[in-house]
Amino acid sequence: MTEERPTLSGDKAIEEWLKGRNEWNEWVKNYPEYNVDFFGVDFSKHRGCENISEHKWPFEGYHFPNGNVSFYKATFGEGDVSFYQATFGEGDVVFLKTDFGEGDVLFNYATFKGRAFFNDISLHEGNYLFDNIQFSKQVSFFNFKNIDKVKKISFVGTVFDSGFNISSNKHFNCVPDFRATKISDQFSLEELKFKPLMEPKYPSLFPKPNSWFYKICNWISGVKFKDADDAHRVRRLKTISEANKDHNKVLEFKALEMQAMRYHHTFWPKLFWECCFDICSDYGRSAWRPVFGLFLIWILCAGLYTWLANTACGFWEKFISALAFSAGQMFLFIPSARDARSSWEGVLFNNQLPDYIYIATIPQNILALGLLFLLGLALRNQFRI
Repeated sequence: MTEERPTLSGDKAIEEWLKGRNEWNEWVKNYPEYNVDFFGVDFSKHRGCENISEHKWPFEGYHFPNGNVSFYKATFGEGDVSFYQATFGEGDVVFLKTDFGEGDVLFNYATFKGRAFFNDISLHEGNYLFDNIQFSKQVSFFNFKNIDKVKKISFVGTVFDSGFNISSNKHFNCVPDFRATKISDQFSLEELKFKPLMEPKYPSLFPKPNSWFYKICNWISGVKFKDADDAHRVRRLKTISEANKDHNKVLEFKALEMQAMRYHHTFWPKLFWECCFDICSDYGRSAWRPVFGLFLIWILCAGLYTWLANTACGFWEKFISALAFSAGQMFLFIPSARDARSSWEGVLFNNQLPDYIYIATIPQNILALGLLFLLGLALRNQFRI
């Protein structure tokens, strides 16, 4: 039967912590197998204590024993919170429903030998830095609260020796930075959501976000990712998703990567084609957009051919003939479509196609071919195994 570990908790834990880093680390050296429980502690009441300087507050350089360490429902209040170079033992480290106040939170160069759970924690305005950490076992950043207030969240150079997952109840307004990370096991990004765009404010009479009008306004007004390095951050997320064989996330991050590069790294001639790719197919992810584009070109060109027709036939006879003629122009690679185009030329143009008609038919051929390509690309991406 396994002997239950003793626990340092309550006022005794606070008293030992307030003695300062050196005294605390000496206590851990003498009692390496203890649990530590800071359940419900309001650390903000102890800011300014003489044994812990403000820029190292509250746990910079602190070592913890091999038992479980809990900050369940702990609060830290306003100001920076530092766990810089903190070392946790082999037990579980639990930040459950912990409330970090406004200010930067630093875990840089910390070491976690056991599992680490940052679940249901409340974040506030500030930078959250988890750079160059060693996670030896499973780590979970599950169901973050208020992440839309976070300025930056970074895991640069961190080593994940076991599973990792991250999720949130809202969208990050920044791109989580996983550059230079080392990953050895399953790395789940399925629930990761971010939308780091500087969005202009339009009058309420305009359509809501995600509408066609909104996307066009974003394009015209120069909406862009906040940071030029966001493209590199998203590219790393795409690489991780490729390793996970998560095809949908790969497509999503590829689209975001191109958007992030749009106004920082892309010259304007290429920018035009990239924006067309975005609007016409959502970066090869939408099949209905090119289908709608084909339908629109078919109808508009049919109307144009009806107007340009030089025969004495009635309007509806011309229009029906123009529909067949327009379809024939769009699908020249289909033999029956070519036959339809030839058979209806007589109704519209007395079997003698005027030269000026080519001004319309050639662009229609090119646009239809491009949209058909985008349709095929979207279907390939959608049903890729």
